[in-house]
Amino acid sequence: MLEWLIPVSVFWTLSALYLGGAALRIEGGSVRQLIGLFVDMAMFLGVWYLGRMVFSSVVPTLAAAFFGTLVAGLLLRPVARIAFRLVGVKLTPDRDASPVESF
Repeated sequence: MLEWLIPVSVFWTLSALYLGGAALRIEGGSVRQLIGLFVDMAMFLGVWYLGRMVFSSVVPTLAAAFFGTLVAGLLLRPVARIAFRLVGVKLTPDRDASPVESF
């Protein structure tokens, strides 16, 4: 049961980096955005569970949880776009965002 803590903590970190750090324009109501975030989490955990099931027949349990998390993390971007689209929120690249200047 403790192995579920791995993908849950990784989800919040990766989604904060993706949704907060990427140059995205998020179009939709604030309540829809919140619902989209929870749908995204459910889909992320579903992808993680499927990845863990696939790898559990090959490697030990903890390694399967790690590889499942790796697969789900790599698929976060398309999963987030699908999840937010399901609730009516559109994620599009923000072309007007200025690039970060280096020091």
